[in-house]
Amino acid sequence: MNTLGFKGALIAGRTNDRYLDDPSFHPILEAAVALDVPIYLHPTFPSKVVQDAYYGFATFGWGWHMETGIHALRMILGGVFDRYPGLQLILGHWGEMIPFYLARVNEALSPAAKHLQRPVADYFLQQVYVTPSGMFTLPPFLKLRMATLKRCSNFPQNKLNRRGSLILTRRYLDFAHFGK
Repeated sequence: MNTLGFKGALIAGRTNDRYLDDPSFHPILEAAVALDVPIYLHPTFPSKVVQDAYYGFATFGWGWHMETGIHALRMILGGVFDRYPGLQLILGHWGEMIPFYLARVNEALSPAAKHLQRPVADYFLQQVYVTPSGMFTLPPFLKLRMATLKRCSNFPQNKLNRRGSLILTRRYLDFAHFGK
């Protein structure tokens, strides 16, 4: 990070079918906290078993977003953010479905997660940043707090030009400012 000036790290989903709540990743998480940089958890395809069960939609159209959202929830429920209170995670694609189910997830999982120091939603709202990552539609903007919104794109995979993303961001900023 220091030598090359990187501002964080990108990890593409599972590694050898292990999620970041696995103890073998503790050194990476410790390094991120020590360097005060976020980890961008990028989607990857679900496991072969899940892909087979979900037919053809276990791809970037749906399945890998669900897989990444589950990965982030595993980190929360696995106590990763209690173990590393300074850890910051970035989720693309409007938070990989979590913001849209956050109240339900919090209501359903927090009572059962007595090992956690806080309600499930608190971890997401305080330690997870969200970026559109090429999904530039307006409705998801309305669900997010301004403080957790980051401007980002999946360039070069995403072909939307920079100006298009700036226009939408300005529209959101105008709404966020005047919509209160």
